[in-house]
Amino acid sequence: MNNSDNEFNNWYNWALFYLNSNFGNLLPGIAHNLQNTVHSYSMQLELWDQKLEQNALTETSDISKAVRRFHTTTNELSDFCDQLEQRIFYIQNNFTAVYLQDFFNWQRAYWINNLFFKHYIDMSVMIDEKTPNILEIPPIILTLIIEESLKNAIEGCFAIDPKGHFDIELKLSPFEQGLKIVIASPTKLQNSISPWEKGSSTKQFNFGMGLPLADYFARLAGWQCSLQEADDSTYFILEIPSLKFAVNLLERS
Repeated sequence: MNNSDNEFNNWYNWALFYLNSNFGNLLPGIAHNLQNTVHSYSMQLELWDQKLEQNALTETSDISKAVRRFHTTTNELSDFCDQLEQRIFYIQNNFTAVYLQDFFNWQRAYWINNLFFKHYIDMSVMIDEKTPNILEIPPIILTLIIEESLKNAIEGCFAIDPKGHFDIELKLSPFEQGLKIVIASPTKLQNSISPWEKGSSTKQFNFGMGLPLADYFARLAGWQCSLQEADDSTYFILEIPSLKFAVNLLERS
């Protein structure tokens, strides 16, 4: 194994560590949201039992309403499980087609397991109609880069005001033969550190590898990411000049 393989393996192991850590940090929110859905289901079952015991469900319309409520809650529970299962798809390292609109819809749904995001952040996704919608890549790359940039934006908003309300905007537009993704958040960059330098962080118990990981895998894919600050907002910019990726991570890892 040569030095370049060793370097790649080190970065790849860091990527897996960060992705697993990010998911682990969402477990309290996942448990909270799942418990809410199950509680709603249990309450409906209890009400159904009471009405059956009292012979109160005699009208067809009443039975129909009760069944519809069960159906709605069952769909919510199914959607929640599907949302978690999709993460397995989006962190795989073999080539597949990633439909960008589906990916960002999933990201928006997935982050509600961060309870600060769920209650205090409104995330909008705007896609220029001429923007390509399919990337042929190992999805882990896109997921890592977007997840780290969104996590930084969410944590930055929380640092400003844990009870404040914030807007995060994602904009997709054409760029060369691919697309550009811009994530705008009402946060400010820390001038005391270099965000792309390994180990640079102002957060306690943080390895400071999030953005360096995003930068490494972006460059590996032939992409480029950058940060800009203007109008009291921070802009994370990911430029993807081509829709196909040339390196198979499965073979290298």
